[in-house]
Amino acid sequence: MRTWIALLCAAGLAGGALASDMPAITDSGDIRYEDAIALIEDESPAASRQMALLIRNIEAALKVRGSDPDYLVLLARAYTRMSPQFGSLRGAQLAEEALKVKPGHLEALLYKAEQAARSGCRPCASELIEQAAQAGAPPARLHVLRAGLSMMESLNARANPGGSPYENDSRNPWQQALEELDQAAALENNAARKARIQRWIFEMQVQLGDAAKAKTAAEAAIAAQPEARSFIERYAGFLMHEGEVDRAAELAGKLTYYYGYPKAEETIGLALYLKWAHAWEKAPRASRTEKLFEAAHQTYKNLPGILHTASGSEATAPVARAMILADKVDVRSGDYRDQDGDTTLGNIVLSLSDLAFARQYAPSGPWPTAELRRLMAVLVSHGANPNAWVSRGREPMLAAAARSGQVETVKALLEAGARVNDRGATGTTALLAAAQSAHKEGAAEIAKLLVPLKADVNAVDDYRQSPLIAAARSGNPALVRLLLAHEADVRHRDEREYGPLEHAAQSGDMETVKALLAADIAVRDIVTGCGKTNAVRIAEQAGHKEIAALLRSRRREEA
Repeated sequence: MRTWIALLCAAGLAGGALASDMPAITDSGDIRYEDAIALIEDESPAASRQMALLIRNIEAALKVRGSDPDYLVLLARAYTRMSPQFGSLRGAQLAEEALKVKPGHLEALLYKAEQAARSGCRPCASELIEQAAQAGAPPARLHVLRAGLSMMESLNARANPGGSPYENDSRNPWQQALEELDQAAALENNAARKARIQRWIFEMQVQLGDAAKAKTAAEAAIAAQPEARSFIERYAGFLMHEGEVDRAAELAGKLTYYYGYPKAEETIGLALYLKWAHAWEKAPRASRTEKLFEAAHQTYKNLPGILHTASGSEATAPVARAMILADKVDVRSGDYRDQDGDTTLGNIVLSLSDLAFARQYAPSGPWPTAELRRLMAVLVSHGANPNAWVSRGREPMLAAAARSGQVETVKALLEAGARVNDRGATGTTALLAAAQSAHKEGAAEIAKLLVPLKADVNAVDDYRQSPLIAAARSGNPALVRLLLAHEADVRHRDEREYGPLEHAAQSGDMETVKALLAADIAVRDIVTGCGKTNAVRIAEQAGHKEIAALLRSRRREEA
């Protein structure tokens, strides 16, 4: 399953050109600055292999130039390009050195702002973005930085939904980021950077499920940078999943002339398998149907791979379903997993989760799921494992389905034998995941399915978060009442010593607060790292005046 962090990896925050083989060094040993920038911003594997050599060349040039701030930041970017995780530590030192040599150095400020945005640190990133603006940074790059910060805050929580529930307070970061990127694209004059921005918009619109806007952004990206073959390969796969078979095959066919584009071959194969699947639906035993399969198989022989890829969208799901029903693959022989570790059934759960997420932010869009659900039923009936984990959140697929409010998916998994109390890598169970969900109605319905099956209402994850605390924090009064009715522990405290009432006061949902007060939960003082506090103060600090007044009156009654 394509990971969400790929949104930022594909787009980047520094801009990106597709360079050819550029040594970025002259015959005299000096560095060609612009060529070096182009090489660093090149996203291709070939450019990655040249980073170590480029770093040595820049370091050699700095011995001649001294502490040149431009080249210090150039070296910082090269280190980060070579290793985003570890190179950024060295890059930060180099950027600081550049600022000591030249306070207010624009590229050093932009580099530091990019790294702060990548880390999701809003205060420091905002301050650095403001400093870069005062130093004369191009507005387009500032918009990209703000978009990156907004997206990273969301992706940190999205990539690890079983993690700490206190990381992210963003409400609609996707829309904020898209607005910033639209402004950046309109202002950017550099073709390579404009293409990267459009690629980023494309990826976001794909996640939001707006195929029309995604295609518009993709075509703009290709127009700005027609030699970006890796993106064309990605776009061809997207078109395939949207059912635009001929256009996808046309793009993929052009890419097969270049070495190193196996996904292009898979796209062509998938297009042929789709023609076979449609024929099989009508006449499974016809000789023409079998010939279509043979033609597809000659083009692409990896049937488990095609099965898994086809399971990712409504348009191609018929391929996977036909393969199983026609006994071309045996899903009982073992779980085929993709590069992220997801099984085919898990891939469907994540696809349905993405559609549920998209509905949350774009409720008016078309969100068909009939083909995916038909495929899920076939997989389950043919012995697919309902207890496999998914990569996102590192948790059982039942928990992933519960987190996204997929009532029908949870039902199907339970009927297939999914275990209700299996825990993810951070201790999250399906009931806990439902309680964390923003899909309140679906979460309450899912809890009604899980609790009668002896789901542990007091299961605690690695952050000491219980289902009752999570439901209170989510502002889900129906789920809170259900958990209270099944003897959820009202005295349990999380890692901050907050209980359900404190979280309800912070979330601002009056009905949730009333439900907890009806269970005789007291307004108590707790000690935190910042001193004493209580639910009244928490509600006041969050701006929930009516809740604060109710809690204050309750506290006087208790006194």
